[in-house]
Amino acid sequence: MAFLPSFRQLQYLVVLAEHRHFTKAAEACFVSQSTLSAGIKELEQSLGVLLFERDRQHVALSLAGEAVLEKAKNLLAAAGDLGDTAKALAEPQSGLLRLGMIPTIAPFVLPDWLEQEGHCLRDHSLAACGERPSPHFEGVEASSLLTLIQMAQSDMGMALLPELAVKSGLLRHRDLIARPLPSPAPRRQIAFLARPSSARWADLQALAQCIQAARRQRAMAK
Repeated sequence: MAFLPSFRQLQYLVVLAEHRHFTKAAEACFVSQSTLSAGIKELEQSLGVLLFERDRQHVALSLAGEAVLEKAKNLLAAAGDLGDTAKALAEPQSGLLRLGMIPTIAPFVLPDWLEQEGHCLRDHSLAACGERPSPHFEGVEASSLLTLIQMAQSDMGMALLPELAVKSGLLRHRDLIARPLPSPAPRRQIAFLARPSSARWADLQALAQCIQAARRQRAMAK
């Protein structure tokens, strides 16, 4: 019979790849460093490949480790989905639902707990202007909507902002004027995404219906 790694070994692999430090990875897994090291070594011996290149100061994934890591993440995710499926069948719409949201939307519809702004608006802006991203761009770039607004306020040019951000009051008390783009204005589509094996599709559909209903009520109230 072919070797089948344990989920515990796969978890050790994923956590060590994240922390790149045996002690920190062991603490994250609530095991001793020797237990984690033994699990990684057994996994490497069973697979017949070196997953990590390590010395006294550094831990890095090998090429084989990078390939195995993706498989390990998929297997652990599938195992998690299996448990979620059982829970969803026993108690529909119960338990914890984890929902991620892009940073050009989340700050305006969720409470503040957010760490960093993303850069998805850059691609949206270039597409709206009919431009293509250039690997040799030599201009000034902003890493957040707030920085983008501050650049515009400093006479460094104009900024393209999502309507959701403008309506949230992001420009309040600033010497700036927001103008809507002429028709046909560029638009973006927002959707829920989940793994095909996720057991929470029904929950996501119910949440989407609630959001759509709230949006219709807000539009009717205007």
